[in-house]
Amino acid sequence: MATPTPSDCTPTHTPSATPTATSSGTATPIATPTATSSGTATPSDTPTFDLASLERDPGLRRPIWKYPPNVRDDIRREYIRLGPCQPQLRRDQYPATEFGTQRRRFQASWFNTFKWLEYSVSKDAAFCFPCYLFESDASSQHAFTIDGFKSWKRVNDNERCAFLVHIGTSNSPHKKAIKDYEGLQNVTRHIDKVINCQSLEEVKKNRLRLRATIEGVRYLSLQACALRGHDESSTSRNRGNLIEIVKTFGRVSPDISNVILENAPKNATYTSPKVQKDILHII
Repeated sequence: MATPTPSDCTPTHTPSATPTATSSGTATPIATPTATSSGTATPSDTPTFDLASLERDPGLRRPIWKYPPNVRDDIRREYIRLGPCQPQLRRDQYPATEFGTQRRRFQASWFNTFKWLEYSVSKDAAFCFPCYLFESDASSQHAFTIDGFKSWKRVNDNERCAFLVHIGTSNSPHKKAIKDYEGLQNVTRHIDKVINCQSLEEVKKNRLRLRATIEGVRYLSLQACALRGHDESSTSRNRGNLIEIVKTFGRVSPDISNVILENAPKNATYTSPKVQKDILHII
């Protein structure tokens, strides 16, 4: 399986949305309301969530199925980005629990063996990261998603280890959650890759567009020619020296033609009087 990237967990900063109480009394963030035309705040039909306010402690966070279906994947992606909650505490900082004559406690070393494992400081309990992300409200097993597991005496080296039992067979809910987790993780990586590629492409286009303007300003200033025209609108037959020379660059090079003037974003044509003045000051 893909290895979740672990993260230390600290209490989540205060949600910007108004909290509501669950049946256990736990405060969870709700959708940010939007204002109607009358000024009255009402929940939006498509609620938005402040991803930065997502609860990190698995014992306090809201069940994934309580979020509206249209935002669940966004919530999942953000949690995947943050990674499983794996606070690295000293051994004596994990509370000890009495089991008969023995005292047992959570061990940070378990994170190394079970990459999906999470620990809740608030509940002193273990949780499963992928199972939380893909649990449905129809699920009847909440030990590793909502309630938390804390029977430490059942965590041992043999096949009856509670964590191994939770993993189960090839068709277990945990294994299905792992597949769903890996699928969403791969999609997220693909989206990030596409965005990065698009960003690099936009940088190249902006540089080429700006270079065309700089070279036009440089040439006209050396020739002591006016830069601007009386009518620089797209329908004008003579839009001024600078724009006309930039158009000439475009006729010579299809690459330039594809990024200048009407083919450029309206806020980044780089032919405005201010841009011309800035370039003149530089050269």
